[in-house]
This record gives sequence, C-alpha cells and structure tokens, in this order.
Amino acid sequence: MQVSVEATSDSSRKMTVQVPEEEIQEVVAARMKNLARTAKVSGFRPGKVPQSVLQNKFGGQVRTEALAEIIRSSFDDALKSEKLKLLGQPTITPHEAAEGKGLEYEASFDIFPDIPLDTLDQLEIERPTCGITDATIDTVIERLREQKKTWHGVDRCIQDHDRVTIQFEGKVGEETATDGLIENFAVVIGSKQMIPGFEAHLLGAESGAHLKFEIELAPDYADKKLAGKTVEFEVDVIKTEEGRLPEIDKAFFEAFGVEDGQLDTFRAEVKSSAEHQIGQAIRQRLKTAVMNALHERIPVVVPDRMVEREIDQLVASAQGAGRAQEGELQKILVRDQCRELAKRRVALGLIMSEISNVAELKADPARVRSIIEELAQNYPKPEELVNFYNERPERRQAIEQMDVEDQVVAWVLARARVTDRTFGFDELMNSPENQPSVS
Repeated sequence: MQVSVEATSDSSRKMTVQVPEEEIQEVVAARMKNLARTAKVSGFRPGKVPQSVLQNKFGGQVRTEALAEIIRSSFDDALKSEKLKLLGQPTITPHEAAEGKGLEYEASFDIFPDIPLDTLDQLEIERPTCGITDATIDTVIERLREQKKTWHGVDRCIQDHDRVTIQFEGKVGEETATDGLIENFAVVIGSKQMIPGFEAHLLGAESGAHLKFEIELAPDYADKKLAGKTVEFEVDVIKTEEGRLPEIDKAFFEAFGVEDGQLDTFRAEVKSSAEHQIGQAIRQRLKTAVMNALHERIPVVVPDRMVEREIDQLVASAQGAGRAQEGELQKILVRDQCRELAKRRVALGLIMSEISNVAELKADPARVRSIIEELAQNYPKPEELVNFYNERPERRQAIEQMDVEDQVVAWVLARARVTDRTFGFDELMNSPENQPSVS
C-alpha cells in the first residue's frame, strides 16, 4: 500500500491511497472461500458449487464488498502510519477500482487540531460567591409581593408606577410608524417598556385625555427605516390603575405553599429557595468564566467544514424561531452574523473534547440522575420529565454531556488561578429569570 498526504489547509488533509491488485485478490479469495461453504445455487448442494459458477453469479458483488472492506481498513492503517487523528467523517472518492488494476482512492478529511493544555495553570478565573442575609430575604419577599400585586382603577392624574391602558398611533409625516392604531395597550409607567420619552409624556394626564407629542428616535433605532426620524404620536388614555401590594400575612404565606401560615416558616422557605437559585447562578457564571478563559487562552485551528455545519444549525434554529426572514440575501446575512459564534462553539467543543479525553472524564449515572431530578423541579409534574429521560437512553445524551462539561469545569478550576469575588444578590442574579421564588 502506498500513501501520500497533502495539507489542503491547517486543519484539512487530502490523502491518496494505492492498494495493489494482489492484496485485493487475497481478500476476494477469502470471501469467495467462505461463500462457497454457504452459497445456495439451484442444482447444487451447499458446499459443492463450482468456483466458476460462484464467480459468474457472485464475483462482482464479492469484489465490491471486498473493496469497501479494503478502503475502511487501509484508510485506518494510513491514518495510523501518518499519525493523523481523524475529525468527523472523511469524503472518499475512488479513482481506480477496475479488476486487475488495483485500487486507488482519495480521502478528504479534517484532522483533530493540536490543543495545548500546558497553559491551564496560567488561566485566571474569578469565582463568584454570594451569601444570604436577612436583607436578602427581605428583598426576595418584596419581589414576591410584586408578583401578587393587584391593580385597581383610580380617578386621578397618572403617576409613576401606575398601569395605564391606552390606544395610540405614531406617524412620520403621513406614514404610520406603528402599523396602524394600537388598541387597549397596557403600560406600567417607569417600566421602560416604551421608547425613551414616551412614558414621561403620560405623567399628569387623566383618563379620557387625548395627547399629542413628538419623539425623535435614536440614530441606532432597531427599525432602520425609522432610525433618526421624528415620530408624532396621538394617544388616548382609556384607564389608569394603581398597584397595591398584598399584606405579609397568613393568606400571603399560604399562596406560596406555606401551609402553617407562620412568618418564620415562610422566611425559611424563601431562604432555601434563594440558596438554590444562587447556587444555580454561581455555577452558570463560573462555567461561563471557564469557557471564556479557555477560548481566550488556548489557540485552536477550527476546521472550516465544522464551522459551516455549526452555522447551518444556528441558521436553522434562528429561522425556526422566526428570527430570520426568507430570501437568499437574508440567509447570507444571517450566516455572516452567526460565523463568529459558530467558530467559538466549535473551538470550545474541541477544547472540551481534548480535556475530557486527557482527563478520561465520563458521564456518571448517579450525577446524570441528579441533574435530571434538579431540572424536573422546574416542571409542574416533575415525574413526567424524569420518565421522559428514563424511557429512552438516547434522550439522556444531552444530560450526560452536561455532566461531562461540569467535570471539565471542575478539572480546569483545579489547575487554574482562581480568585473569589463576593457578589451582591441583585448583581449575581442579574436578570428577572434568575430571581428566586417560592414554589
């Protein structure tokens, strides 16, 4: 067997393999010998079929099967002899396979890049910490009260934090800027739900008022057709409501599942839930910090084909979620927007794969069960989610990958330079979906 390898890029190779006819005939002969013992041909007993008959009836099929076997084995042998680590599936193109002329084929493939892990001890990672204080619990309780806020109509001028129901339309000249009249639209004053300046114009107005005002949109406004334009709004105030927070009493506690109606029990439940949410936020922030550090410090040559496949997935996800419009130009623009993210995801996937191989990290069934049970707590019927993953092993693959990723993070942290930073509750949670609640 003769092998030649050409580098088509930093991460891709083109390999040409030549196998002499003698080696092919040896494989064909072995297959024909096995076939002779079992072949069923009309007019002959098994094992008594003449070679000439077998050759005429099965020769072409046997050679095809032999060539497929030889390509697989010779390609594996060539990779080993050239010390190449295959990444993904190769593209095999036969050039010569006629009987008597041997076999020549070309294989195009990506190789696993060199990923140096000797700099992990130089990674600097910030580990967040956050404690639970009485003030933290008070803050969470106030947010729970906000969740139970009720709205009541008032006959007065609009104030900050009121909920106002309006109908309105914005125009630039004679053209609508709001796709026509917007009816029965509720906005909380001070929520920054509307464009800057809109809510301020409602302050002091009464129900039934008809308002006219202009707002100049920012040059970087999302809708490029309106960016930098002055929009004239006409607004009718339909209804004004003020919010009223519930009392912190037995009924409030029971609404969050605290059956004994006691303040101490309720605060203990709030603390437990807050600790759980903070733990999740810390793990996510720490994982993000590790991923950022790995991506910044470890150079990886990412194969173009892997990046394109990742872009395909990102674009399909965007289109499925309705974030991309139809049209070839739009698809090209979306692909360009996804490219850097795709490169990052491919690079991190390769880095984490290398770490898990070097450290021999594998998913642990007990940890996988624990992850599933934790995820299930966010569902109304936790047992249904647990059963969903337990019914089919392939459904657990994503959870197993999560476990391996967690192990990679721990492995990296054990080697990196880690410093602790104390976060305040609000700073750590950072977004409404991370705020603790009692369920």
